[in-house]
Amino acid sequence: MKAGLLTIALCMSMPSMAAGHLCDSVESVARTVMQQRQEGASMGKMMESTTKIQDPMTAAMAREIVETAYEKPQFRTDQHKKRAIDGHANEWASVCWRRNK
Repeated sequence: MKAGLLTIALCMSMPSMAAGHLCDSVESVARTVMQQRQEGASMGKMMESTTKIQDPMTAAMAREIVETAYEKPQFRTDQHKKRAIDGHANEWASVCWRRNK
């Protein structure tokens, strides 16, 4: 989880990076966050990991990714967990593409 957020921090602070690579990173982080959420990870620990991100805009986006994951329920079946994970990742990939047109 921490590695994913650090990756997005590095990617988002590189303005010359192609939107595709950036959005792939955002999608990956959103996927990882929701996987952790579905496994029962503490929201507090997830939010704490975002404090290590130095760029304020990147940190805010990472917090938003965590917050939106925890607005959704934690599921019991693997099928529902997978659907939640894929949905969260796709939702954030879409947000990234819209913001980086």
